[in-house]
Amino acid sequence: TALFSAEKPGAWILLSEDDVMGLGDWVRMGFAHILSGFDHLAFLAALLVCARGPKQVAVVITAFTLSHSLTLGLAALDIFQLSSRFVELVIALSISYVALGGFAREPRRGLWLEAMVFGLVHGLGFAGFLGEALVMEERRLGALVGFNVGVELGQLVFVLPVAFLLVLIRRRTNAQSEWLVPALARRFVAGSVALAGVFWFVERAGWIA
Repeated sequence: TALFSAEKPGAWILLSEDDVMGLGDWVRMGFAHILSGFDHLAFLAALLVCARGPKQVAVVITAFTLSHSLTLGLAALDIFQLSSRFVELVIALSISYVALGGFAREPRRGLWLEAMVFGLVHGLGFAGFLGEALVMEERRLGALVGFNVGVELGQLVFVLPVAFLLVLIRRRTNAQSEWLVPALARRFVAGSVALAGVFWFVERAGWIA
């Protein structure tokens, strides 16, 4: 079967009905993408270790989810675009910036705002990947919804167990600190994530051959 598009002249061949991607395929693609996207997982880890408690974790993750869903949709539908190189560099810097908050004396109260602002950029990063997959897709809105659902499911699979474990440790140790994560573990994770962000920035800037 040869399919043609007025907007994209040319044709591509579908060998069978199995080659047509359904909603479930897009959900799986989004799920796999977030769990293999180590930079996005590192950003989530930075948000977790910089949080004060479970309530702030919920607010911060919600802010991040809403903002990256917005720009993912706008970019995937060709409503708003930025240079992919610029986006990837800002994502790397955002990881290091947020992670460094783990070395502060007190948790940052505006962490939700940071998550929302940087989430806008991370959404453009998701869209850069999704845009390539949507080149030959006629039902773009359904594909976008499925992919985004997969991304959110992947986030939950990562965040919920980690947050639950951190809360359990906090309660078992009767920690009196404002932080969700004990100091030693927080600084180790924050330092590791910050260094990873620097490495990704240097790599994406082309300074590593």
